[in-house]
Amino acid sequence: MPGGLHPPPTVLLQWTELASDPHPRSSAGRHGIVAMSCVLTVLAILVVMARLRARWLRKNFDWDDGLLLVAMVRIFIFLICFEAVLQMRSGEGKARLWILC
Repeated sequence: MPGGLHPPPTVLLQWTELASDPHPRSSAGRHGIVAMSCVLTVLAILVVMARLRARWLRKNFDWDDGLLLVAMVRIFIFLICFEAVLQMRSGEGKARLWILC
């Protein structure tokens, strides 16, 4: 990008003009990101569960596997609570919060 390491303010203003979205509320292209996130999340869960099952069957279940399991549970709880807070702030929480419970 033009401007080097310490660009002048005029160059910075040009960057914001280039990066601004003329239709910020449009959802074009965002569905692909959501779909990819869902697929990769399920894939990650399956890989971790397969690893834990293999370690359990070989009787090689160690403390790091337990730590991995605890971390996954904590991340899922955080994501559910975060989604609930976002829904409550947007006003959709009353209608869709029952899905999370």
